[in-house]
Amino acid sequence: MTEYYELGRIEECLPTIYAKETHNDELLEPPRILHLEFYKELRIAIMLGDIHLFSSAGRLLSPKELGTGLEIYLSEEKVNSWLKKEQLPYHWRPEKTRTKPVTLLELKADGRLQQECLTVIKNLKTRGIPIEGLQKRKVAIELQARLLCKRFKINTLEQRIRASWWRR
Repeated sequence: MTEYYELGRIEECLPTIYAKETHNDELLEPPRILHLEFYKELRIAIMLGDIHLFSSAGRLLSPKELGTGLEIYLSEEKVNSWLKKEQLPYHWRPEKTRTKPVTLLELKADGRLQQECLTVIKNLKTRGIPIEGLQKRKVAIELQARLLCKRFKINTLEQRIRASWWRR
């Protein structure tokens, strides 16, 4: 099974180099020095289709959506095959985050469920679906396709979400 990881986690394959001098004593970790050439090569690979972009629901995205601010995920397998093909001295082994399963009540209490709903509504609005006509069922179906809510049933999600979150 293919694992998908956030685009920002690609830095895990870069060698860690930290700035020696920091002017801000409040930082817990010194700032990283990033390899800009690597990012240029990565962007070219995405534009050429060597590396595919995915949404949080696992849908294939167009390379044009790279700078749109959407949550973008990469396939570990595709990135590593590209790194090997380009003979770059990196290998991406993103750590799987191990957390205890989160219940819907916890998600609702800390506001993540509402935030996920608003993200789903934004995506539906982008696809041309009017917000006025959205039913909780349609939002629950879209919400269940997202990574955070994949293991919950649609009926349960429909009961926990509130239409007032997006109808203001």
